[in-house]
Amino acid sequence: MSDYSVPDVDMAPAESARMQVDNASTETNRRAAYRLIQFRHWATIAIMVTGGSAAIVMAHVYFVSAPLEHDLLRDFGIAVLVAALGAILYENYARSRFEHLLLTSFLGAVVSDWSRPDIWDVVKAQVIEKPVIRDHLRLGIELVSDPRLGSGKMLLKMRVRYSLNSLRTRPQAVTVRHFLDAHLQIKQHNLPRFDSIKIDDREIDLTATQAIKHGKFATQVTVPQKGARGVEVLSDRTEIAYVPGNHCFTMNEITKGVEVCLDGIPENMRVSMTIRSAELEQIKLKMHVPFKNENLVLLPGQFIEFFFQYKEEQMAA
Repeated sequence: MSDYSVPDVDMAPAESARMQVDNASTETNRRAAYRLIQFRHWATIAIMVTGGSAAIVMAHVYFVSAPLEHDLLRDFGIAVLVAALGAILYENYARSRFEHLLLTSFLGAVVSDWSRPDIWDVVKAQVIEKPVIRDHLRLGIELVSDPRLGSGKMLLKMRVRYSLNSLRTRPQAVTVRHFLDAHLQIKQHNLPRFDSIKIDDREIDLTATQAIKHGKFATQVTVPQKGARGVEVLSDRTEIAYVPGNHCFTMNEITKGVEVCLDGIPENMRVSMTIRSAELEQIKLKMHVPFKNENLVLLPGQFIEFFFQYKEEQMAA
């Protein structure tokens, strides 16, 4: 038992109201001070631009016949304009940098209270620092028998479509990466392979020597700023799947909104899927009846696992 105790006392309504007024007043003063600083900053830049421009005009109008004064005044005006431009660029950079550091430091302080710094570093790399997001991911899958593969294997045709959108207020140069299960390789049949890749209206030449290396496709794209229309990505691929067996589709980016459609499968088979870390397990897929979840968010490294089974095996299980 403690040496003393303090009874719980509800704060008087008048005191609570006074604290709310004080908080609102403090926030109003803070915003006013920030606006004053911003006004002074941009007013100074405006004066610099006006003064520099005026100096250049005066040099060309009033001091044409005096080379020394002309050159000094003109160079002074140019220097002032360059300084104003540098101030504008630095202001934009410093503001975005400060906002990013403020966000990460604040979140870091919160996370460190219940986790560890090394875990926070991973969270920053995988989530906070990601500049783009995949919206409206659609997966169309089809299983096809192929006698070239032998028993226990089938062709898995997969169509992947999504919109790549920026999470930043300015355009982002990012790398689009797609991977094949290169460890299940049959060289004489060119399997697995990308059948086609299209980015917006640009068809990728997959025969180029630099297009695909070791089962990985990578290309640089520029994603417009946040709120603008994103980059549409469409890829068709043919993989090798073990039947019965499974296949995992792993997220490379943050993904919002998932649609999965079973486009084709032999009559004696069934396909189900589990979305790991989303508590969606053993979802049975039906032909041409898409599974949709527009609010589902998947993080990099999370995946959709497809299970391929024969009907009699599933019934016996």
